[in-house]
Amino acid sequence: MNAQSKESNKFYASTELNIGNYLGWELNVNFVTKKQNTVKIGFLNLLRGSDDVDDDELFPYDLCQSFQICFGKIYELNPKETVRANISVGLGSTLVLDESNAGRSVSLIINPKIEFPFTRFFGLTFSPMLQLNKHSSYYGIGIGCVIGVLRD
Repeated sequence: MNAQSKESNKFYASTELNIGNYLGWELNVNFVTKKQNTVKIGFLNLLRGSDDVDDDELFPYDLCQSFQICFGKIYELNPKETVRANISVGLGSTLVLDESNAGRSVSLIINPKIEFPFTRFFGLTFSPMLQLNKHSSYYGIGIGCVIGVLRD
């Protein structure tokens, strides 16, 4: 008889509020393989107050939006599997609109997360993020939740 592992692939959604040199939100879908490798596909929408605001300006904010794909690995940090590190890096297609820039570029995204899957289907996240591109970089912290199949 062959022993079968109870481990399976997992699929879940995550959403976060981001605070840093911009403010915004992030929405992602996450896939975790049996070997704890991860793929994250998501959208990041960020705003900050513009330095030069005219009275007749309709949108007095700088905008940074990214579609991103990241790859990584999950490392369990405790035996109960209620705290884990999800270390991921990837690329984004980023649109930046501000008083001096208006353009698209490729971004490097570094996004390690600490995930707290309290139950099999719900948890919280805490994640620093660094997004580097030629127009405007983002650095900050995200706080959010994860919903879906998180653990066996």
